[in-house]
Amino acid sequence: MILRCPRSRLLKGVKVGDSFKDPAVCADVLAHFAPPGVRDAYLEMEGDHFISRLMLSSCNLSVFLAKGVTRFTKEMQEYEEVTKKKDKMKASMAAMKKEVDGFSKKEDAWVKKVGELTRRHEIEMNDLKKVLKQTS
Repeated sequence: MILRCPRSRLLKGVKVGDSFKDPAVCADVLAHFAPPGVRDAYLEMEGDHFISRLMLSSCNLSVFLAKGVTRFTKEMQEYEEVTKKKDKMKASMAAMKKEVDGFSKKEDAWVKKVGELTRRHEIEMNDLKKVLKQTS
């Protein structure tokens, strides 16, 4: 990406077609806009180092950091909420499983009881048929 200086006509050594990839152009722009303390610091730097420092200084790190912390906090809160819901769901599933196991045991007991009653009924009916045959 090539950056162009919108106010290039105001700068002495910068022309309209110049890009900020050239350290000399950056130095001219910075010399025009920067306060004296910054000008002294950039004069001692090499091209790539100068451009990297210029890019870092143009980033508002405190805003990025605050946004990052806010986003991280929000995601952690969402994670905590999801974890709480997951724990509630696990507890609910465990309670339902326990309840289903109880129903299963009751059903087995009823099946056994019905089986016993059916056998008793068959025995009593056979005994009744024998008694009726003997009396007739």
